[in-house]
Amino acid sequence: ITVASRRLMRSRGGTSEDSLGLDEAGLLPPATTRGPKEKGGGTYCGLSCSTVSLLVILCLMYIIIWTLPAPTLWSKVTLLRQSWHLSEVMKEPPLLQKQLSKAEKELTELRAQVAEAKHRNDLVEAKVDATDGARKDLRKKLSKIQNE
Repeated sequence: ITVASRRLMRSRGGTSEDSLGLDEAGLLPPATTRGPKEKGGGTYCGLSCSTVSLLVILCLMYIIIWTLPAPTLWSKVTLLRQSWHLSEVMKEPPLLQKQLSKAEKELTELRAQVAEAKHRNDLVEAKVDATDGARKDLRKKLSKIQNE
C-alpha cells in the first residue's frame, strides 16, 4: 500500500494501517492533536498545587498557634494540646451527673438500711428494758419474800 493510497482511503473515511495507530513506516503511534503541555500548567509560581496547599495550611497553623494567649511557644503548644481534649471535658458533666445520681440512690438505700437497723435496735432495747425491769421487779419481790 502506498502513501497516496493511504491518503485516499483516509479522505474517503476508510481504514488503513495508519488509522490503526501506525505511522508511515509502521513503527510509531500517531501524534496527538493536543499541543505540548504548557510549562506551569496546574501550578502556581512554578510550585505544584499540593505544595501550595501545604504551605497555606502551615501558615494558618502558625497564625493559630501565634494568636493563642500564652507567653512562650512551649506554653502555646501545651494550651493547644489541652484544647485538643476539650471535647472530653465537655462530655464530663453528663457522666458526672450519672455518677452523682448513682451515689444518691446508694445513699438513700444506705440511709433506709440504717433507719431499719435503728428501728430493730430500738425494739431490742425495749425488749431488754422490759425484761430487765421485770427482772428487777422479781428480785424486789424475792427480797421482800425472803425478808418476811
